[in-house]
Amino acid sequence: MLVIVLVFLNNHYLSPLVVKDSLKIPILQTINVPLRIREGGALLFYNMNREILGISLEIGDGQLIILPEYKSNEEIIATFLNRVIPKIYETQSKVNIIDLFLSLGEEKIKEEMQKLENEREILDKKFEPAKEKLATATRIKIQTIESDDTANLVLKYHDNALKQDDVALFYLYKIIEVLEKKYGGEKEAKDIIGCNTEWNLIGKVANASYADIRHAPKPGEKIKEWSSEDIKACFEGVVKIIQVYLKTLF
Repeated sequence: MLVIVLVFLNNHYLSPLVVKDSLKIPILQTINVPLRIREGGALLFYNMNREILGISLEIGDGQLIILPEYKSNEEIIATFLNRVIPKIYETQSKVNIIDLFLSLGEEKIKEEMQKLENEREILDKKFEPAKEKLATATRIKIQTIESDDTANLVLKYHDNALKQDDVALFYLYKIIEVLEKKYGGEKEAKDIIGCNTEWNLIGKVANASYADIRHAPKPGEKIKEWSSEDIKACFEGVVKIIQVYLKTLF
């Protein structure tokens, strides 16, 4: 969809909102404004069919601004609050001679502020593509992880450990067991993943708690209770181990 941007001179303070590249495309909603109401308003966005996508209207003593959806509505709200509203009040307030006069100190600061404003506009233009690149990288990350059988298995065991705290340690141990199987043994896995301290802790606590750590405990089976400090350290260790493994996929 081609979006046309148009800001009337008397509404120049709205220009920070009228950034075509920030819109969420496609725009699915047009605005039907009767001509008698539209007169005196300012078109902000419209498409090739001359359909209104964004408009500013004078309603009584106030102003109604209707905008399309943006890629980040939160950012556009912040822009409106921090950059547009001050300009609206600035144009509406009476200015006396003292306000019109700028001292040398004020002129210098205003020049610095204008430079910063220009730099911010440049950064804003760079920020949107960077956000899109980040979204693409995140999508690739998820696809890569989801396509790896080992990653899916260790993440499943970690999720089970979080949901079943009474047998959490069993599932945490299964994670290092899966990695040992993938790499051909404990030594080989540690050589690639590292995290020896965390690896050894999980094995030590698990072996001290279960008669046979290779199998999930049966209902009512007596196991040695682990301390809250031990299970917390095991969870933290597993998260570190999983993160190191995930890095090997990229």
